[in-house]
Amino acid sequence: MAPPSSSSSSSSSYDSSSTLHFYTSAPPLHYPAQWRRRLPPPQYYGGTLSEKMLGKALKAVGKPRNEYIVSTKCGRYIEGFDFSAERVTKSIDESLERLQLDYVDILQCHDIEFGSLDQIVNETIPALLKLKESGKIRFIGITGLPLGIFTYVLDRVPPGSVDVILSYCHYSINDTTLEDLLPYLKNKGVGIISASPLAMGLLTERGPPEWHPAPPELKVPSTSLRGPI
Repeated sequence: MAPPSSSSSSSSSYDSSSTLHFYTSAPPLHYPAQWRRRLPPPQYYGGTLSEKMLGKALKAVGKPRNEYIVSTKCGRYIEGFDFSAERVTKSIDESLERLQLDYVDILQCHDIEFGSLDQIVNETIPALLKLKESGKIRFIGITGLPLGIFTYVLDRVPPGSVDVILSYCHYSINDTTLEDLLPYLKNKGVGIISASPLAMGLLTERGPPEWHPAPPELKVPSTSLRGPI
């Protein structure tokens, strides 16, 4: 999908201009059979293993850097959350080393509702802007579950500071509340990544994991409707 401030394009070719682009379908990428599995987002997931695996896969593919988009996250680590300027600055250097890259296309602050939103505004985003100026990242993103966190931050940072948000579980057949935020984001010129369209497993045949936050009355009917697998 295209960012709200841009027109959508069906082309799968990558545009390396300063504009952030999303795709209706991912550009084709051929890679060795041993890498043909879904890799979770880096840093927190897999204890940084996914970044190392992805770095090896990209090196094995040998494609020009401008033919693919790499996004990673900062602020959430095995030891907990840390959105300080010092830690997120160190974080991108660690990620680049594991990914074996000179830069990432998108660096996202991971689940900002678990930190101080004022720290995100006054410390984290300014630090990421410096990383952007240095060429280590191309675009800045913020992610989280409560939709209110996005308006709080975007209303308090200079226009253009945040390029994209990642919202999850709010644009699917059981929850479309993300739609209410679209006019606001379009006005701000901020792109959107809608994640977890299957509500973290709630809408799948397998069903949600035990830790899923949905109340039992929602999880039980959805399980019974699926029938035997």
